[in-house]
Amino acid sequence: MFTETNGVIATISKGQTVVTALQEVSSNHVKGELSDEKLQESYLHVTWRNLRSSDSGKYFCGAHVIGSDGRAERLNEIVTVKVKLPMFEDLVNVIQKLLIQVNDDREILQDNTQNIKSIQNELSNNQDNVIKIYKDLDNHEQNFIRIKIDLDSNQQNIKNINQDLDNQKQNIIRINTDLNSKEQQFTRFNTDLDSKQQNIISIKQELESSKKDFNEHRQNMSIFKDMLDTVILSRSSSLADVKEELTKGNEYFYNNSKQKLDVFVYLFLHTFFNQNRDSQTS
Repeated sequence: MFTETNGVIATISKGQTVVTALQEVSSNHVKGELSDEKLQESYLHVTWRNLRSSDSGKYFCGAHVIGSDGRAERLNEIVTVKVKLPMFEDLVNVIQKLLIQVNDDREILQDNTQNIKSIQNELSNNQDNVIKIYKDLDNHEQNFIRIKIDLDSNQQNIKNINQDLDNQKQNIIRINTDLNSKEQQFTRFNTDLDSKQQNIISIKQELESSKKDFNEHRQNMSIFKDMLDTVILSRSSSLADVKEELTKGNEYFYNNSKQKLDVFVYLFLHTFFNQNRDSQTS
C-alpha cells in the first residue's frame, strides 16, 4: 500500500510474517495476513487517527496473486481520501485528549524535575566521590610506585636466592661425591675389618695352639730340668771320681814310666764314658 505524496505506507509478503509500516503509521494501526488456503482471506489493513490535511490524496493498494489455474496476476485498487475541516465534536474530543495529555505531561514534568534534582544531588555526590577517587588514585599511584620498588628489590632478592640455590646445588653435588667416596672407603674398611677379624680369629687359634704347645714345652722343660738335675748330680759324682783317678794317674805317672801313660788314659776314658752312658740310661 502506498500514496502519491508519502510513498509506501505498509507491505506484507509471503516470506514475511510481520507487517512492515512507515514511521508515520503506528504498528498498532497496521494489520495483515497472507494465507494459502482458499477459505481464509489474505488482507492488509491500515487505520489512521487524527488525520491531517496533508494526508489527503490517492491511496493505491496492489497485490500479486496466483490464480487457481496457476497464472500470475496483479490486482490494483485506488481510493481517494479527502480530509475535511474538523467538526466541534471532533475539537472537543481533541481538547479532552490534549488536556489529558497535558496532565500526563505535567506529572511527567514534575517527575522529571524531581529526577533532575535527584540527578543533581547524585552528581554532587558523584563529584565528591570523583574527588575522593582522584585522591585514592594518587594514593594508589604512590602505592604502585612503592610496589614497583619492592618488586625490583624482590627480583634482585630472587636473583640472589637463585644464585645461592645454584651454589647450594654445587655443594650438594660435591657432598654427594664425597659421600660416594666415603661410602667406598667405608666398604673397603668393612672388607679390611672382616679380614682383620679373620686374622684375629686365626691369631686366637694360633695363640690357643701356642698356649697348648707352651704348656707342653713347659711340661717338657720341667721333665728336662729334672733330667738335667739328675745328669748334673751324676756328673758331679763322676767328676769327683775323675779327679780321684787323675790324682792316682799323676801318682802313677810319676811312679811309673811314660810308656804306661797311654794305658792310664785309655782306662780313664773308658771309665768316664761308661759312667756317662750309665747315667743317661738311668
